[in-house]
Amino acid sequence: MGKNEKKSQRERVLEWLKKYGSINDNEARDELGIRRCGARIYELRDMNYNIVTKMEVGTNRFGEKVRYGVYYLKEGEED
Repeated sequence: MGKNEKKSQRERVLEWLKKYGSINDNEARDELGIRRCGARIYELRDMNYNIVTKMEVGTNRFGEKVRYGVYYLKEGEED
């Protein structure tokens, strides 16, 4: 990719997964500027990347318990 070429959202998510191992919606929004992370994950899965979702529990800014998905790339298992 040339210096002035813009990476697609899908490419940014894949690079993040390869570097850090996982991503969630908040990280995608805050770090990569991607508002529909699940759609990019769907596209990557459709390209045969083995990405699994694990549900986690956290607390939102109002102190309420919330469940959210964290996406993990299973390295070396893409076709």
